[in-house]
Formats: sequence, structure tokens, C-alpha cells
Amino acid sequence: MTGCERVEVGARSALVRVTLTLAGDIAPEHAADAQLVVRIDGTRERRQRALPAAPDAGAAELTLGFAVTRRAEPLALELGGRSLPLPPPLVRAPASLPLPAGAVSVTAGGAGAGADADALRHQLRTTRAQLVEARAAAASLQAERDDARQAAARAEAAAHDATARAEALAGDPGATVAAGPRMRRSPRRTFAIACTIGSAAIVGGILVSPGGNRAGDGGVATASPTGAGVQVPVVFDALAQRLQIPADYFTLYRQTASRYGLDWSRLAAIGAIESRHGQSREAGVTSGANLHGASGPAQFLAATWERFGVDGDGDGTRDPHDPADAIAAMASYLRASGAPQDWRRALRTYNRSDAYVTAVERLAASYRLGAR
Repeated sequence: MTGCERVEVGARSALVRVTLTLAGDIAPEHAADAQLVVRIDGTRERRQRALPAAPDAGAAELTLGFAVTRRAEPLALELGGRSLPLPPPLVRAPASLPLPAGAVSVTAGGAGAGADADALRHQLRTTRAQLVEARAAAASLQAERDDARQAAARAEAAAHDATARAEALAGDPGATVAAGPRMRRSPRRTFAIACTIGSAAIVGGILVSPGGNRAGDGGVATASPTGAGVQVPVVFDALAQRLQIPADYFTLYRQTASRYGLDWSRLAAIGAIESRHGQSREAGVTSGANLHGASGPAQFLAATWERFGVDGDGDGTRDPHDPADAIAAMASYLRASGAPQDWRRALRTYNRSDAYVTAVERLAASYRLGAR
């Protein structure tokens, strides 16, 4: 093992990059099965698979990228049937890795290494100059984003006030709906909140990212480097930033949707309505259960979790508060309820409210629009 680096890419996300010297028992094809063992909050261990990319078969070094939460402490790397302990990671700033490329890369050795290094240095200088321009553009956009966030906050407050008045006039201010995995909010309040979130997502979607690049379908921007066989992992997910979805949740929505053959935007819409992608401070989201007995970012009742709970990250446990497990269980429950053949039936099983179904569909459409 030649190095371990950690790049803090956001308030909740980080990228861990591990570089290995290839030997007889470590080969590029092992990259597809590589897993990073991390400790969360100093107590719970879990495993994270490497970000997808296609390594070169002829190489001297292998670089693996892992997207983790900032609470994760890297412990070891499982590769080719071996567990390799990690040295303390070198913490670097996002600006120190400006080149976007694949998450797994290899560096060729031999006589051409000097030319590759010169080409990489030239590309680094060029990219840094572009980064200066991008930061200037980002500064000019920040004021517009602040205005958009303030407008969204005012709209959400107005929606809450209007919903409260409507419920008071209807004589049912505390109504709830028995739905799917749990007892949920009243349809009118759920619909108003979801539409407000959808409006904010559309505003975020029309603002370009600071670097002027758009991510691909997998949420990772790529570029063809000048140096042969030299690639540097992307350090932030511009598409997730544009849609105002935490990068770790956005990755889970996309990976889980691909695994279960579902639409990622609907999973993200449910996550936004249920818990604001795990960012809600309401009881039961990050620990314990709320007054209705619902737990986790997908808000499952204990009985429903017992039936549909999934070990989404392969750490040997099913935890409704673990985003990887909760989002996988969400997908499993939707498939068992009719998705993707009949999304409205599946969503109505998740929450027996036509207003909830409409809110999810509208918010999902706004996510898809912002991702174009």
C-alpha cells in the first residue's frame, strides 16, 4: 500500500482515495470487488464499495475511490480476499484535486512515465486557471442562489400557513392518514410541503454548477487525460449539488434504483418528503422512533421493516436508520407493491393518499428536469 488520502467535499460527504502497488496477489480486476471498511461515529463498522470505473489491465499502481460520510473513519481495505490495514489518511482540500475523471484509475510505469508526468503537470496548470475562472463565476451565482433559497423558504412558510388555515376551516387540524409503512401526515400538508420542495429543486436545476460542467448519468463527470493511463477522481458531485440532494444519498438513490430496476427520481422524491434525505431533525429519523413508531429516513414501522428490511450495504445488519439499508428497503417495498409496472399503485401502497402520490410524481418530475 502506497497511500491513503481523504478529501472533505461537503458538509456531510468525503472521498477516500487508496493507492496500491500492484503485485502478484493484487491485480486490477480485483478493483470491482474492493470494499472499504469504515467505523461510523467511533462505534459501528460498515463496508463501502469502490466507485465504479474500468481499470487498465497493464499498470504499476491501482487507485480506488470511495464515497463516504464525513463521520466515517477508514480502517481497512478488503481486496482480492485479503484485509489490508490502512495508514492514517492524508487530509486534503477539494481544490487540491481539480481534475474530474473516473473513480478507479491506474498509473502506467516504464520509460513513458516522465512524459506522462509533464503532460499531467501541464493539465494541472490549465485546470487551475479554469478553477480560478469557475470560482469567479460561482461568486456571481451565489447571490442568485441566496435569493432562490430565501424565496423557497418564504414559499414553504406560506404553504404551511395556508395548509393550517385550510385544516382549521375543515375542522380537522390534526388529521393523519394511515398509510403504507406508517401513520403519515395529512394529505393536504404532505402535498403542500412536497410541492414547495419541488419548486426549490427546479430553481436549483436551472443554476449551472460552479465549474460549468454537468455530471453524467452516474453522477461522476469524466475527462480524457493527456497523460496516458493517468486519471484523477472527481471530488464533488455537481449534479447532486444542483438538485440539492446530499451526495451520499444521491449516490444511494442512483445505485439502488439500478439494482432494483426502478426510477431513481421517485426514490429521491420519497426520501425528500419523508425526511428531507435524512436531514430532518424530527424524532425517529436518525435514531429511535416517532410517536407513530416510524423509524429512519424512509420512515418504516417495525412490522413493515421486519418484512421488507434489507441489508443494503452488506455490513451484516439491517438498520432502518442506515440510509443504505433504508433506501434499499424502500425499493424492495415498492417492487413488491407493483413498481415499476404500476407506479401509482406502488406509491399508493406506500402511502394511501392520492395527494401523496401526486406530490411524489411532481417532485420526481422536477428532479428529472433538473438532471437534464
